[in-house]
Amino acid sequence: MELERNIWKNYAEFTLEQCLEDASFGEYIAREKMLAYIFALLNNISSDEAQIKQQLPSRISWWNNKILKDFKLEYFSFVKVLIEEGQDRGEIQKRPFIYNIYPELFWGTLLSVLSFWANDDSEYKEQTDIAVEKWVNLLFDTLAPNAIDSALDLAQFIFKQNFNGNTR
Repeated sequence: MELERNIWKNYAEFTLEQCLEDASFGEYIAREKMLAYIFALLNNISSDEAQIKQQLPSRISWWNNKILKDFKLEYFSFVKVLIEEGQDRGEIQKRPFIYNIYPELFWGTLLSVLSFWANDDSEYKEQTDIAVEKWVNLLFDTLAPNAIDSALDLAQFIFKQNFNGNTR
């Protein structure tokens, strides 16, 4: 099991190194960085597909799989920086109470992609390419400022105005 853990940790480290070496990666918005990372990771693990399918039979067993422990830590380091960048650029809304689970949402997205990839029988895994974009877009659309945030902001404003007696 130690060997598999090291292999997965190396996947995470190598994938991030590859991304950072790409001159245009630094100019990407957070969503694009996530896409680039996942596509690079899938490319890196593709030569070990049979082994990976054997190690990780179902997505549910992947969530806290001991083989992925170090990989998950490396991935979370990357994701936390990505989340901060996304917030700085207005791509990701910092929401009270659920902000702390954002890394887990990224983890769930990655595990969903890996599960799809492991079960994709299309000739060149082109269905996985489509799934990656759909999963990442869903994740970032969910984390982006949206109408619910605007409604909560308005409700909070009205409540404060009424509470402070500033209504007319």
